[in-house]
Amino acid sequence: MDEECSYLPLPSLDKQKQRSKAALDSVKTEAPSTPSSTTSGDCAASTVAESRVSSGVLDRIVAAAEGSMDTGYTGMNMNTSLALEHPDLVATHDDWVIVAQFFNSSDRIPAPLRLTICALAAHANPSIPDNVCISYYNRARKAVMRSIDKPSLKNLQTLYLIANFAIVNGQPTIGKPFFINALWMLIHLRMDVDPDASPWLTHLNLSELEKEERRRAFWLCFYTTKLVQSCSTPSSPARLSAAQMRPPKSDIGSLFSEILTTQHNCSILELIISIKRHYAYAPASLNDLILSEQALSLSAELLSLHSEIPQFLLLAPEPTPTPGHILMQNKIFISQLLSVGPTDTTGIISLSMFFNASICLLHRPKLYLTHFLPNASATAVPPSFIPIIASALKQCLTAAYRMSDINRFLLHITQDAANIDSASSDSASEHPQLLPKSFWEAHNYLAHPLFECAIVLWFIACKTSHTWFDVGFSLEEFEWLKLRRSMSDGRVRICSKNIKACLRDILKSYAILNSALGGRDAGRETADPLRDNSIRPNMVTPMIICVQAMLKDVELSHFETASPENMKELSPDIESVLLGMKVMSLGEEDRGGSTEVVEDPWCFMGLMGLDVMGFRWRAPYEDSWRQFWNT
Repeated sequence: MDEECSYLPLPSLDKQKQRSKAALDSVKTEAPSTPSSTTSGDCAASTVAESRVSSGVLDRIVAAAEGSMDTGYTGMNMNTSLALEHPDLVATHDDWVIVAQFFNSSDRIPAPLRLTICALAAHANPSIPDNVCISYYNRARKAVMRSIDKPSLKNLQTLYLIANFAIVNGQPTIGKPFFINALWMLIHLRMDVDPDASPWLTHLNLSELEKEERRRAFWLCFYTTKLVQSCSTPSSPARLSAAQMRPPKSDIGSLFSEILTTQHNCSILELIISIKRHYAYAPASLNDLILSEQALSLSAELLSLHSEIPQFLLLAPEPTPTPGHILMQNKIFISQLLSVGPTDTTGIISLSMFFNASICLLHRPKLYLTHFLPNASATAVPPSFIPIIASALKQCLTAAYRMSDINRFLLHITQDAANIDSASSDSASEHPQLLPKSFWEAHNYLAHPLFECAIVLWFIACKTSHTWFDVGFSLEEFEWLKLRRSMSDGRVRICSKNIKACLRDILKSYAILNSALGGRDAGRETADPLRDNSIRPNMVTPMIICVQAMLKDVELSHFETASPENMKELSPDIESVLLGMKVMSLGEEDRGGSTEVVEDPWCFMGLMGLDVMGFRWRAPYEDSWRQFWNT
């Protein structure tokens, strides 16, 4: 390999004279003094001495000249030692290349992004204590605040990641301001326009990889925006549109993984946001609830989205009445995920959960009518309303069972077989590790569709009148939906054992999320927010309390042989509790003496005017729905 050689320039003539003069002066000071009167022998000796002195002066001059060439004009002392350096201390060619790349690279990671990545890496490492992890976060936050007013792609990524750090610690309210600033920065940089259609980026000469980086940064922010808007009560002030952005590409080398579900997930979340806005206020009458034009439009949009989603991207569980069918279904799920590829496995799971949750959310107010209109007869309900309400019951129950089956599969594939019921588990070694055990922590948003699933199952088990099960259900659906007709009174009831198993599986998933979001030092076996003080409150805490009350309510409702003493033990010992989400600081310095702040819990929709064993959901729409059901 050819390398260019360069020589240091010789010092100027004046500097050479100065060095020569210094050398002569040093020689003169070292020369011995001689008496004034000398003999002829002394003169001869003096001549020999002068010749030696002149020879020494020349040697000094030559040494000074050579020293100037070696050291330049830095004033460094020349090392005249002939000893060799230790081989380990001599820089190799690779070392020089690394240093050259560092100084010549234009893609250095700025300090805020680097510190934020370190904080996330520390959080992902279970061996690092919580206080050390939080200290990394505090350093990253200080660096972010210094660069928050400087729009750039790297700062945008930094704001997104530090907001994600707050979310994985169970405090989305803390991370929301960072994410909102990321959205405003994205709009300021005009990153909502595809890089191929952005002439103002021409002078940057972006490569295809750099364009795809900007494109995926937009889609990540856009997807997260829809997710936040679907879960939180107030909408984000920044409104993004993907109309001018192309979908992510998957043919840009091997740096970017394939993403097939991004646009479909965003579309489903947009539908959920529309449903939330529609149900933000209770209808004025029963006719407005059932025959609303906007509700019919939302139903048509849901059917349209379902037709646009390829079927291989949706996990559609089949009826699983026996343990053998459950094992077979798990194998079907695994083969379906493997056929698509491991790069978008989580996207398929999210899409399946969001789609079924949207079905439950859209039809849940009509499902509530199966309790407030207990008699499914033409004398009590207008005949045209009966098939609509019965269809809502069937669709909600089917979608809830599908979400429960997917949740059981996720527990099976991510956790040890010992932590799952033996009826629904197989040897973990027989299946490939599609999802790591940290799957739940990274995808904690699945708590929201699971909560929707729990509400539907609890309501049908405890509130729905048995007369509605006789309307429009076939024999196959009886088996699929776990419906049983009593031999004593002929009434149709749902299998409470199956409902309780589904709710317990949801609580298992919540326990994993609670231990991850509420403090990594807490144990999973004691992940109970009512008893374990080592777990700090987080966004799933109100959901866990509510689902625990649902499970107790199901046990009470189907406790047929209960004595008054047993019923008293199972009954709640509280009258009314409003469930909210406690906001806690992530900084060590703010943990002591801070004012307690409680906000509306994050979820798709709360209980919509109902209460579970005395627990009510905190949300602005709850009072209006409560008044509607009481009228």
